[in-house]
Amino acid sequence: VPVVRDRSWAVVGHNEIFFNLNNGGQNLGIRSGYDQNRAFIGVSRAVNKNARFETGYQYVHTRVPTAAPDRHWHTLLTMLNFNY
Repeated sequence: VPVVRDRSWAVVGHNEIFFNLNNGGQNLGIRSGYDQNRAFIGVSRAVNKNARFETGYQYVHTRVPTAAPDRHWHTLLTMLNFNY
């Protein structure tokens, strides 16, 4: 969502959900179904007409297919995106 008229600054967000379609067997510890979720919220700045710099907070939840607790990561993510 652009914040200023020239679209140089924007608020950005995305959510990615990952699923395994196959079982990997007991030795690999991979099970079909939900695997992880990544949610991101941040700000974006245009570097030029073909590149944007984004930085913000990303939360990652990963299912652990054993009796261990699931993993929760809180990260600061910085990206440089190019459009061609």
